[in-house]
Order: sequence, then structure tokens, then C-alpha cells
Amino acid sequence: MSTTICESCGSEEPRLYRVHRRYITTAAWDTPGVDRTLDEVESWCFACCTSYPNVFADEIAEP
Repeated sequence: MSTTICESCGSEEPRLYRVHRRYITTAAWDTPGVDRTLDEVESWCFACCTSYPNVFADEIAEP
């Protein structure tokens, strides 16, 4: 089984997920909140997918 490298944390994983990175900033009294999803598709491991904001791009990326 081949491994690939997560583009978020750099760990070697047998399976990665294709995601769009998402940036979320909560609103404060003096600034509005921001919710921005990038167009670029990255390959992330399961841990990063469950720890950081993202939107799945499609099915599992095959190595």
C-alpha cells in the first residue's frame, strides 16, 4: 500500500480527502465576521479534516 502526504500537516497517510480550505473569523464588536472558502483543492488526512474548517471537494483521492 502506498502512502501520500497530507498538504495540511505533512503526515504520511494511506488515504487522503480532497478538500477546499475554509477560513472562519468570528465577528467582534468592531469588525464583521468572515467565512471564506478557497477555490484551490488540497489533499488532507482524516485528522486534519476533523480538526480544521473545510469543505469536501469530492470523493477520496486515490494515491
